Amino acid sequence: MKTELLRADHITKSYNRIRVLNHTSFHIFTGEILAIIGENGAGKSTLVKILIGETSADSGRIYYKGQLLTAVNSAKLASMGIGVVHQKPLLVPFLSIMENIYVIRRTGQGEIFIDRRKYIRQTRELLKNFQLDFSPLTKVSRLSFAQQRMIEILKAISIHPQLLILDEPAHPFSEQDFQLFQNILLKLKQMGTSVLLITHNIDEVMALADRVVVLRDGSTVFNKKAGQFLKSTLLQVLLAGPPSSTYTAPLRCEDQEVLRVEHLAVGKVLKDITFSLKKGEILGITGLSGSGKSTLLYALFGLERVKHGEIFIHDKKCSISSPRDAIRQGLGLIVENRFENGLIMHMTTAFNLMLCSLNRISRWGFVLPHLESYLVKYLTEKLGISPPSPYLTVDHLSGGNQQKVLLAKSLAAKPSILLMDQPTSAIDMTSKKELYLTLSQIAQEGTSILLVSNELHEVCGICNRVLVINNGCIDEKLSRQPH
Repeated sequence: MKTELLRADHITKSYNRIRVLNHTSFHIFTGEILAIIGENGAGKSTLVKILIGETSADSGRIYYKGQLLTAVNSAKLASMGIGVVHQKPLLVPFLSIMENIYVIRRTGQGEIFIDRRKYIRQTRELLKNFQLDFSPLTKVSRLSFAQQRMIEILKAISIHPQLLILDEPAHPFSEQDFQLFQNILLKLKQMGTSVLLITHNIDEVMALADRVVVLRDGSTVFNKKAGQFLKSTLLQVLLAGPPSSTYTAPLRCEDQEVLRVEHLAVGKVLKDITFSLKKGEILGITGLSGSGKSTLLYALFGLERVKHGEIFIHDKKCSISSPRDAIRQGLGLIVENRFENGLIMHMTTAFNLMLCSLNRISRWGFVLPHLESYLVKYLTEKLGISPPSPYLTVDHLSGGNQQKVLLAKSLAAKPSILLMDQPTSAIDMTSKKELYLTLSQIAQEGTSILLVSNELHEVCGICNRVLVINNGCIDEKLSRQPH
């Protein structure tokens, strides 16, 4: 018989008189995968912060192995057998996989003399056990965002946890990555490890969870074992009503060509890429993990060196060697990792919105407050950023609203071509639908969008055309009939 490992009883939390968690309760058994799912703003992140000691609850209690859990920190959690993978990446890019997994923790515990051979061997064994084909000495900066997430999971596993808390762990994963992630969790389950999976992704829940808890407006509104409900039922509970169509059918775009790429080669990944983009078109790019789809965007934006090939913007041949060149040519970029490369999380919404458009709100090197105020208000209303307070720091916004700020920041520079890398990463279904509507409106206004996504159903749902990259080349082209 399975025993109860962790229990949370009637957890409440408020910020500025706004109730975020409202008597939230749940429990998890040994060897169980429990998914806590909810829309952005449901209280999932706050619950995680309370569990790991980053903030305290206003009331309620948490028990671990029958003992009251109080005054915890990362070191105490590790000593108790609780591993944590945060939503925000915490790896050190310039250190190796081995150094991130073992050395940082060991030096923090006071270990002065580091046996590198020992930790290289342990890292190699850990990678092999979970079917990850990397060298222990590979620098983290050389890994993709999805690969870095895998390493963060292994880092948490390396302490041999009895409970593993995963906060939105799989949001950048392709189908290939997700299959590997699923195998890792199943192996942990066989070893008797409990997994608390915090997510907004229904497909993730249906594939992995033994039991599901739904949070809505800070309250527990659903708690059932897998197999006792249908996906449609879970969706209806999440949205507090019957689901509507998620995707917006693509509108007819103009015949005018705004971007043409001919025989582009970048590094060792892209060998021969040729395609064109029309005015007002949403063109999807997809492919397996490591296919180079994100590399294509970064090359077009001047962040990756082009070996050979030609880029034409509005029928004019262009040489783009830096983001400054790209912005001057009318390109904007939405990066995949908003935490590290997209937003300055501890700064305000207004500050982030203006980063790409200082030339529009300044004169003679000075920012004009009335122009700044007008543009911030316009962008906040256009994208529906909530709460609409421009002086709230971005790290206090939900994932969906952070993504809106990221998009608004690029739109403020008035790009004619918008490059988007995994724009719906780690946002819930309602926020996705809002983003799809926004992209449709932007395209209708004449902006062309090149959208990279791991989710085939997403690009097929909202794009006029879809290109599939395989072995460094365009392998397949799919088209939808516009409305």
